[in-house]
Amino acid sequence: MKIRVSTFFRTLAIPVALFPYAYSASIAFTLELPEGVEQPAKAITVTLVMRSENNAYETIIAEKVSTLPFHNEYSDLPNGNYLMFASLRTGKSGSYASEGDFSKSSGFSLGEDEHKALSFSFQPFDPENFNGDDTFSGFLKRFDGNPMANEELDIVVRSGNYRYRAAAVTTDDSGRFEASNLSSDHRYELYQRTIRIGSIDLRRDSAGNFTYPPVAGDSAPNVTFKKLDGLIDVSLSEFAGKVIVLEFWATWCAPRQEPMEKLNTYRERYPEWGDQVELIALSIDSATKVLESHVKEKNWINLYHGWAGEKASRAEAPSIYGVTGVPSCFIIDQNGIIVKRGHPATMDVAQIVDHLLKSEAEPGISKTY
Repeated sequence: MKIRVSTFFRTLAIPVALFPYAYSASIAFTLELPEGVEQPAKAITVTLVMRSENNAYETIIAEKVSTLPFHNEYSDLPNGNYLMFASLRTGKSGSYASEGDFSKSSGFSLGEDEHKALSFSFQPFDPENFNGDDTFSGFLKRFDGNPMANEELDIVVRSGNYRYRAAAVTTDDSGRFEASNLSSDHRYELYQRTIRIGSIDLRRDSAGNFTYPPVAGDSAPNVTFKKLDGLIDVSLSEFAGKVIVLEFWATWCAPRQEPMEKLNTYRERYPEWGDQVELIALSIDSATKVLESHVKEKNWINLYHGWAGEKASRAEAPSIYGVTGVPSCFIIDQNGIIVKRGHPATMDVAQIVDHLLKSEAEPGISKTY
């Protein structure tokens, strides 16, 4: 199949200056399945992303693929820098548990009238490469300090192009769990569905204590981050008494741009919110140069822009809030209680904020959502 992409660029709301090129390049992409190997994936996705001169990322094509081998040619592309990404997911939806998810990406550049070919080959997964004779035990408590009892957890390992569920465990009444058949050759991640709880490194410890990230009903942790304008330290507690919409995002996440565009519209759409609401866009980019350029380019002037810090996704704020992917949204009420967390596409942010403002003005209205 041959897909002409030029129409996409001409209809997309991107400043022309971002892509001042002729639409004449092309890339032929193939995702191969070795002979004799059965297709293992439940979901296959191919994504083509372009990076502008100002490091703005835009998703050009995102396709769901039903069978392998897969081949497509994307034509009428501007010359520039691109990233091709393919993922084969074997796990159930809404979980990081899997029996061997495969992903691969490759960057490339295209000049005017240039044609290139790119090929990825799925390699069969061998779980024996991830198993061993080691055991790990741990205790899991909720953010309020109480044991997290009878919860199903996944212990996941990432290595090369693979993500694999090495063990599935359940906590007892005291929050204790134990996992066997692990290997000190790998570092593991502890998950409860899509929420990352912490890391397991058997080279250092064979046991550990974990705290589940805050969820709806918990007090919002007071974290510190940098205000993008001036890079001064800011604490979340400085916004106490307001409804806070806290969204974690990144410039490199192309699908994150649309939710950010929407978040930026709220000030103009709901002027009655005034200073009762704070819209905080907290970036987990690793540096501020691209971030500042991106925000200016997008003209996102109606948000309070923050930066998590040089540790990016491992910085204080995303770590404490258990952010494993962006976008990730937390809505916090006037008393500092989290009333909603999740992907912004799964919630009506404006409706929830209106509800919280109304419940504050009219005592007796429940704040639960």
